[in-house]
Amino acid sequence: MGKGEKDYITHKEWVNSFGGKTEYDNIIKHQTQIKALPFNCCSLSLQPFEDPMATSDGNIYDMLNIIPFVKKHNIDPVTGKPLTIKDLFKVHFHKNSKNEYICPILEKVFTDHSHIVMIKSSGNVYSYDAVYNLNIEPKNWIELLTDKPFKKEEIITIQDPQDKSKRNQTGFHFIKQGLKLEKDGDKLANIQLNDATSRIFDEIKKQQNNKSEKNSNATTSSGNKTLEEKEFEKFKKEKELQLEDKRKHSIDAPSFTSTGFSSTDKTKIHPADSEGLKTKKQGYVILKTNLGEITLVLYSNLVPKACQNFIGLCEEGYYNGVIFHRLIKNFMIQGGDPTGSGRGGNSLWEKPFKDEFNKELKHSERGILSMANHGPNTNGSQFFITFKECKHLDQKHTVFGRVIDGMDVLNLMEMVKVNSNDEPLTPIKILSTNILGENPFENVLLEEFQDIQQSKKDKELQNQLKQEVKGTWYSDPSAMNKPTTINNNQIGKYLSTTPTSNDSKKRPIEDEDQPQQIKKTKNSSFGNFSNW
Repeated sequence: MGKGEKDYITHKEWVNSFGGKTEYDNIIKHQTQIKALPFNCCSLSLQPFEDPMATSDGNIYDMLNIIPFVKKHNIDPVTGKPLTIKDLFKVHFHKNSKNEYICPILEKVFTDHSHIVMIKSSGNVYSYDAVYNLNIEPKNWIELLTDKPFKKEEIITIQDPQDKSKRNQTGFHFIKQGLKLEKDGDKLANIQLNDATSRIFDEIKKQQNNKSEKNSNATTSSGNKTLEEKEFEKFKKEKELQLEDKRKHSIDAPSFTSTGFSSTDKTKIHPADSEGLKTKKQGYVILKTNLGEITLVLYSNLVPKACQNFIGLCEEGYYNGVIFHRLIKNFMIQGGDPTGSGRGGNSLWEKPFKDEFNKELKHSERGILSMANHGPNTNGSQFFITFKECKHLDQKHTVFGRVIDGMDVLNLMEMVKVNSNDEPLTPIKILSTNILGENPFENVLLEEFQDIQQSKKDKELQNQLKQEVKGTWYSDPSAMNKPTTINNNQIGKYLSTTPTSNDSKKRPIEDEDQPQQIKKTKNSSFGNFSNW
């Protein structure tokens, strides 16, 4: 050994240079067992997210996945802690021209080894280096993009390369407990119902059961038509003939008085110009969006034309994949245009139909469903849902429904940021539409036929009652001549109670209350002064 060399080795030398047992062996072994989830993946579906939302713990979820899960389980899927929809907030990632996630300040591309943080109040995502150098170190608590103040506690870590245990898939609570989201089965299964909507859906289920029973009975006795069915078919044909006669009359009438007018010059009355089908029932529709489900009640008994248009378009799948193209916070959200521009969309009859105004229906609260238009009588497929009371829209837009379930989804819609043209920056899309129960316009003729039959029965009953009561009133003179017998043991039971014609001649009618007639004296002639 040399003069300046040590006669011993240090612990560090032993560990690193001489093959001794490292104290980091357990850490390395633990890290090799960790299955870290990439930062751009949903912590629930384990797939890349599209509309990210986050919790205060820094767990990122896709909006379509986390909202139904929280509605059902009310817990954080990763930690297992109690969680509500109000605890979630939107996260804003930024991308470059190559569609890569970057820090908007340093413009560094995020990788699985980047230290990534976000600001809770704004939801913006940054590199930790940018936040540390521009906020933490100088103690400058101003948001880097929005210039709004925030607190140090609002800095939330999304990914830390030094601690990957936070995004370890094997430690997620929902994986350990085997919790899963149910597939779409029953249309009413995943809807949270209050007292009002639960009664409505119970009635709908009863209608569905009754309808299935009627169909089964119809199949067993389809060969033998009842008298009522034959009458209904006759009524249906008569109704069609009446409509055809009405159309012909309106077309042919001018040709009788004007040689320059031909019946062929005018086309048939367009279905959009006719009146709506009258029904006593209301309709119910579920709008399934990428933010959740909204249940609507439609006032088909009050404004049938608008409701028939909306339900018909829903049945055709017209709104599937259509976005809400306009959103104004504290006012309304508008959709129903397949082009997404706000200038397109046709009605069920491919022609605008007239407005329908009802005094009972007003833009009086949050969640009112109304028709969008660009002037009087220009209704098509576009509609809007209000975020507050809008009295200035009354008698200008047709109110035809309202939200009865899914106000939390409406709240999420209102939270989405928009650009200068009021277009949502994050697309809000209608995935599908489901009609609950039966279409209220399916059996309109049958309802009318049943009403007519019922009114006939009521009239027959009234006539029978009148015939039974008739004879006891003095308005029936024939009843006065009918002899009546007294069924008792009193004196005079064999006497006739009705006077004979001779008796009536012999005995004049005397009435004590009637004043006696004064005998008239003869007037004396002129010149006779005997009575002077």
